[in-house]
Amino acid sequence: MAKRNTYAPEYKAKIVIEILEGEQTISEIASREGINVNQLKNWKKEFLENASRAFNGSKSEKEAKRAVENAKKREEKLMQKIGHLTVQVDWLKKNLKKCSDLTGRKSLVMKNDRLNIKEQCELLEINRTSMYYQPVEPAEKALEREEYIKSRIDYWHTKFCYIGHRKIKEKLVQEDGIAIGRKLVRRYMAEMNICPVYPKPNLSKPGKNSLKFPYLLKNLKIDRPNQVWSIDITYIKMGRSHMYLTAIIDWYSRFIVGYELSDTLDTAPVLVAVTNAMEQYGNPEIINSDQGSQFTSNDYIEFLKAKNIRQSMDGKARWVDNVVIERWFRSLKTELIYINEYSNPRELRQQIGGYIKDLQQRKTPSGAWLQVACAGLPSQVCMQCCINFAYVFWMAIQGFRCHNNFFHLCLDKGDIIPTGYIITWKNPDVKTKDGMVAGGKRVLIDGQQRVTALMAAISGLEVLDDDFNKDRIKIAFNPLATDPTKRFEVQDASHLKDKKWIPDISVLFKPDFKQRAFENQYAAANEGVDLDDVSEELTKLKAIANRQIGVIELDHRCQRLERQHC
Repeated sequence: MAKRNTYAPEYKAKIVIEILEGEQTISEIASREGINVNQLKNWKKEFLENASRAFNGSKSEKEAKRAVENAKKREEKLMQKIGHLTVQVDWLKKNLKKCSDLTGRKSLVMKNDRLNIKEQCELLEINRTSMYYQPVEPAEKALEREEYIKSRIDYWHTKFCYIGHRKIKEKLVQEDGIAIGRKLVRRYMAEMNICPVYPKPNLSKPGKNSLKFPYLLKNLKIDRPNQVWSIDITYIKMGRSHMYLTAIIDWYSRFIVGYELSDTLDTAPVLVAVTNAMEQYGNPEIINSDQGSQFTSNDYIEFLKAKNIRQSMDGKARWVDNVVIERWFRSLKTELIYINEYSNPRELRQQIGGYIKDLQQRKTPSGAWLQVACAGLPSQVCMQCCINFAYVFWMAIQGFRCHNNFFHLCLDKGDIIPTGYIITWKNPDVKTKDGMVAGGKRVLIDGQQRVTALMAAISGLEVLDDDFNKDRIKIAFNPLATDPTKRFEVQDASHLKDKKWIPDISVLFKPDFKQRAFENQYAAANEGVDLDDVSEELTKLKAIANRQIGVIELDHRCQRLERQHC
C-alpha cells in the first residue's frame, strides 16, 4: 500500500498564492510540483474560506495562550501543595506511632464519608482486620488450664532458675504430662515477666604492647581429643569478696581437663591449671585463649614453647572464637554460682570440684548420646548401652589407637587372659547416679568403654554420633606385621590402598565368612605370602569372639568409692 503524502501548511499557502497571482495555470503548477490538479483546487477553496480569520484570530490566540499559562501555574501550585501534604502525612504517621499505642490509634478510626476504613487504617498503620475483630472471652476451662500451666512454669523456674523456655517446655511435657509448645511457654513467661538467670558478656583486656598470636581454629577439622584445648578465666563473686576460676576444656570431647581457683588475676594460676592438666591427660597440639594479659605474658608463652604446643588466640571482641569454654562458664554460673552463696574459698572450691565431677558423669537434657546395640554381647557382660558420646566414644576409639597391645595380648596369649575387663562393685549402701541406693545391685565402675567399642568393631554395629548420624568403628588388621603392636590401627584411607591390610575386621566375624576363600584372595593380592601364617593369624583373631569378658569385683568395704558417688 502506497504511503499518502502530507504537506506542511506553509507549503500549501505558498502554492495557493502562486495560483492566485495567475502567472502560471493550475495545470502547470500541478505538473511542476507533482500534485493532482483537484488537490490544488481544494487547497485554494479552503484558503479563501478561512481568509477572514486572519483579521480576528489574534485576540483568540492571546486568550488561549493566557489560559494555558494560567493552567500551568495552577498545576505547579497543586504539585507543591501535594508535596507539602505528603511530607506532613509522613511526619504525622511517624510521630503518631511513637506517641500513641495501637489501642489509641484504633480509637481514631471512625466512619467517615470522605475517608473509608481502609484509607484510615493505612494512614494510621493499623492492620485493617483488627478493626473488624470482636474479642471472644476464653472459656472457663481454658482459663483454668492457663493458670495451671503458669503455676507449673513458676514452679520449674523457681527450682531451676537458669533454664529457658525450651527446657521448661521439656519439663512440662516429660514431668507434668502437659502437651504444649515452646512458643506458648515463651509467651506465658513473657506475660509473667520471667526470664532465666544468665551471665552478661565481659570482654578480656589484652596487655599493652603484648605479643598477639593468630587464630588457628578457623576451618580446622577437630576430630580427636588432645588436638585443641581451650582456656579462659572468669570472675566468681563470693560473699563480700571474689575469686577467679581458670578452666581448660577439651574442644572435641567437651571434657574439663583442668581448672584452678585463685584470688589473684595473674599468670601463676594459669600455669598451674595447664601443668596439672598435662600431667593427667598429656600434651595437646593447640591451646586457644583470648588476648588477656595472662596469655600474652612471657612466662605463659615460653612454657607452651617448651612443651611444643602451638598457641592460638581469639580475634579482638570475638568471644565466639572461644565459645566452648565461654558456654561452659555460662552453665557453671547459672547452675551453681548464681543460685548459691559461698562464704569462703574452701566451700567454693569444693562445690566447683563436685560440679565438674558430676558434669562428667551425668546425662544433661541437651546432651548427645551414643547408642550401641547389645545384640550378640556375651551374657557375662552387663553394661549400659547409652554412653556419653562426647567423651566416651572417643575413649573407645582412642583405646584401640593407643593400646594396640590389647589385641596383641589376646592373639599371643591364647586362652590365658580374657578379651577385656570390666570393674564392678557390689555394695548395698552405695548411691547410684540417680541418687538411689544400689541395694545389692552390681554397679559398673570402669571398662565398659573399651569393651563396648571392641564389640561394636567386631560385630559391625553402627553407632550414633551427636548429630544422630550413623557411623562405624572400623579397625584395620595387618596379619603380616612383624611388630605385634602395629597389627591393629583405626581405619583410614591408607589401609584401603595397602593390600597387606584387612580394612575392616568385622568381615571376619560374619556368619557367612569363608576363611579359605578369603585366604586365597589375600595371598593373590600379596605375592610370596605363606598361607599357613595368614590362616593362623586369622584363626587367632576370630577366636576373640568366643572368649569371655573378665570381671574384677571390688570389695564392698571400699568406702572411698562411695564418697565419689561411683
